Amino acid sequence: MTKVSNSEIKREAANIFSYGRQDAAPFYNREESKKEIVKKCKTFQSGDVLFLSALLGAGKSFFIDHIGWQLGKTENSLFIRDVTKKLLKRKNDILFFDEADIKTSWEDLRRGLTLIAEHIVETGQKAVIVGDYCLYAGQLAGIFNRKDYLNSFEPLDRIFLKGILESRISTFLNRKNPEPIVDEALMNILVPEEMTPVATFRTILTMLARLVRRLPANNEPCMVTLDTAKKWVQEEYDPNLETYRQEDYLNILLDYFNREYPGGKGLQNGLKTKQLFDVASETKTKYESIAEFESEIIVPFTRNELLISNGVPFLNEKGDFVRRPEPFLPSIPLLLLAEI
Repeated sequence: MTKVSNSEIKREAANIFSYGRQDAAPFYNREESKKEIVKKCKTFQSGDVLFLSALLGAGKSFFIDHIGWQLGKTENSLFIRDVTKKLLKRKNDILFFDEADIKTSWEDLRRGLTLIAEHIVETGQKAVIVGDYCLYAGQLAGIFNRKDYLNSFEPLDRIFLKGILESRISTFLNRKNPEPIVDEALMNILVPEEMTPVATFRTILTMLARLVRRLPANNEPCMVTLDTAKKWVQEEYDPNLETYRQEDYLNILLDYFNREYPGGKGLQNGLKTKQLFDVASETKTKYESIAEFESEIIVPFTRNELLISNGVPFLNEKGDFVRRPEPFLPSIPLLLLAEI
């Protein structure tokens, strides 16, 4: 294996740690996903829809852009919020749509999906729709009579992440069999084996790019360590807390994770709102109700990605779009903070 220096990694960091759909990074892995989507699309019937559902930043759009030509994709995907009857008049046998997720309002999700459902029934065309767990919501998925889901969208686990980094370093630095640049202790935090929903391209690659910036520009072998990550989270990470009650709860929550779930171990099923509410009993400030706790803690903590929702978004009885429902998992910065 060949060593790669800090200077070399820093020079090509923008390419090695990019995650956008238009980047120049080579496609890697997801062979099972490719096989399954090609097979499903070959057996598509008129009016069928195929959902590709995974967390924001998981690489769905990059995957579709790469595999689309095998499925007959000749035009850019339409964003769900932009769908109109006029724009649906495309010649492709299979139509592609993106961003059916929490970045879009519930009204636009329902309107766009309804137009697609009506269009493919009328024309006999088919559709591939890419989005997050909104596509599992009965109130939205139920719009379509004949639907299926891509089942084998591989999570970003440890082997996957190591392969991505090796592939990109080989491509952009022209090195065969480069040595690892992330130590195992940090890997345990970045891709905890029991919490794969937390690990996404966007989260991991963005963090690694920030950590690499902290390394000296020299010819020493590159190694991004857990210690580097701890210093980053202490010195640079901003949890965007707005009240002392939130600061108080965060400190108690860090102690709780460090004590009960070190490194995220044992959290594969996530935590319910009631469990997180019970943790609040250790804080200085008491919450009168779970509703107050959700408003003060759960909503801002999930919006700022301290906690990661692993539930299916839905429209509640009040007509509110619940974008980030339970269960919840700690984010990678939160796991790092809990290690300090």
